Amino acid sequence: MWLKGNLHTHTHESDGDSAPETVVAWYAAHGYDFLAITDHNLVTLHESDQLLMIRASEISLFAERKPVHVNAFNIGEMRLNVDPDASVVAMLQHAVDMTNAAGGLAMINHPNFRWAFGADEMQQVSDWSLLEIYNASTETNNFGFGGRQGVEAMWDRLLTAGQRVHGVATDDAHDVGKERWGHVSPPGLAWVQAWAEDKSVEAVMRALAAGDFYSSTEIEFAELVLGEADIFLRIRPQYDFAYTTMFIGREGHVLSVMHGAEARYAIRGDEGYVRAKVFSSKGGWAWTQPVHL
Repeated sequence: MWLKGNLHTHTHESDGDSAPETVVAWYAAHGYDFLAITDHNLVTLHESDQLLMIRASEISLFAERKPVHVNAFNIGEMRLNVDPDASVVAMLQHAVDMTNAAGGLAMINHPNFRWAFGADEMQQVSDWSLLEIYNASTETNNFGFGGRQGVEAMWDRLLTAGQRVHGVATDDAHDVGKERWGHVSPPGLAWVQAWAEDKSVEAVMRALAAGDFYSSTEIEFAELVLGEADIFLRIRPQYDFAYTTMFIGREGHVLSVMHGAEARYAIRGDEGYVRAKVFSSKGGWAWTQPVHL
């Protein structure tokens, strides 16, 4: 079954504007199935009868005067022993290692937030598999600028180098109680759809670890098949929006472009990997995980 969830959100327990119960109620009322509250350097616990709640925290550190943020999902007890003189790479590795030691799953967050680091640094970090390729919050510079790589291009760099990394889109919501204008980070702008055997935290975590999910800011798939021979997707149309699908391979090379609500790509075998990126005439996006060849 498809389960919709957000993997990055904050409450007033750290730097959000609303209480945990208010945040959880918003996501429950808007059709979500699971939620990770990721307050900075703490685990905010909140029970819900409507949502699967993933125990999580955003490990938020500084190295070389740059922010290093890693989301830790489904963790037990965790203690950070921080070296104030560590490099960005060492601090990223430390956060990942602490997450893994706590039985969790690590996601490297918004590399371009304050232009903190890039693919070169992430390529030196081991034992992680989730990358926040799109963060709907303010100041995250998803698309790069002035010669700096966007995060999706970083993803392609990592995939080309042979790393098995899954791309995640999130809200990073901070402002549930404010109007949606100005310098705010509201909920509901980006999410993942996980293919899980059942509606449980354990099943969602297995899907995230395996890459059995896609990421979106608007688009939903009625059908998605990522096979060894081909990739097929069928979009659930909304209103009279038009859709374009790009199939992307090694080094971010565009292999094929198709228009319409259905798209198929026959895999040759020499592409390195193949992933699909869909955008709509309204301006929404969706990203599948790569098929590695």
